[in-house]
Amino acid sequence: MSTAADSITTVAATATAAWLARDHDALAGVLPRYYDVVAERGEGSWLVDVDGRRCLDLGAGIAVNTTGHGHPRGVDAITQQARPPVHPPGGGHQHANVPLAQRIGGPGPRPPGRAPPTPAQRRDQDRL
Repeated sequence: MSTAADSITTVAATATAAWLARDHDALAGVLPRYYDVVAERGEGSWLVDVDGRRCLDLGAGIAVNTTGHGHPRGVDAITQQARPPVHPPGGGHQHANVPLAQRIGGPGPRPPGRAPPTPAQRRDQDRL
């Protein structure tokens, strides 16, 4: 007579063991890990580990608890935010700052005059 346990396929966790060893060797042990799941990707409420095993994520973290892992709208929003320069070099202007400031009501209080250049800005100016 077969049981439900007979229908469970066990996958050798060879990639998981290798990742856990690398994790142990490369990272400081300050971040608590409760499970030996090495998530490679997420699909809604499911995690898929480096060995291809699917795991229902019942403890979804604060970043995914309402949308799930890899929700298309979340991925699209992150992609749109990551396309423009995240931090323009040399104290340049960020293109998205003006529309954002206009949406939230304009600038806050401004200091009188212009702030003096930082040492790094002075070095950059000297190079020109």
